[in-house]
Amino acid sequence: EEDFNSLEEYNDYLEEVETIVYNLTYGIDEEETRLKIESYRKENKTLIMKNRAKQSREAEIVNAQLQLETTEAEERRQRTQQIEEQINKNKKKTKELLIDELMKSSRPAEEVIAQDTATMKQDLEQQQLHDEASQPAGKPLYSTEQVGQVVFEPLSEIMEIGELYHYSPLTFDLQGPSIPLINEIERLNCPAHCIPLEETRRGGGFTQVQACRRLLEDAYTCLLFDS
Repeated sequence: EEDFNSLEEYNDYLEEVETIVYNLTYGIDEEETRLKIESYRKENKTLIMKNRAKQSREAEIVNAQLQLETTEAEERRQRTQQIEEQINKNKKKTKELLIDELMKSSRPAEEVIAQDTATMKQDLEQQQLHDEASQPAGKPLYSTEQVGQVVFEPLSEIMEIGELYHYSPLTFDLQGPSIPLINEIERLNCPAHCIPLEETRRGGGFTQVQACRRLLEDAYTCLLFDS
């Protein structure tokens, strides 16, 4: 859209693209359509190359962000593994010291065990504080660091979380008789009195019955209108 001077020109371009796709899909003026595509390609060669380069830069930025997140995840995994290994070593060492203290000390065993438990708890708390302080601050998914020419803004600043969507059925006052339901239309075989749909026109998943119900809506609307 930024390559066009106005929104109207951009919309005209989109309509032309849809026309080209439709013609090539259904075999309408294929030769003329292909010549139009080739002519556009030649006239806008520079712009096409520019857009391709832009897409490549955007892909490079995304890959760099993914690589950064992968690296940080691996660092966190290694750090967690090191902490677990250190905790296991400390437990083993503490157990050995406790046994040695029980064998050499003249104090009651309960007192030695209680003191050792308190010391081990204090060491564990200090180790946790040290690990939390040594961890780097987590970066948001979209950081303000510049990667190439693009600046990623914090996610919290570009996305507002509102209320959850609650579906409520639409109601229409047609000011006319009530429209038969789909199963009633099928039972009365109303579609038999409508123009059959061509195979190429069955877009969007609509059936002959739904088209018939739409015709009935148009016919019943404002039949009971009271000014």
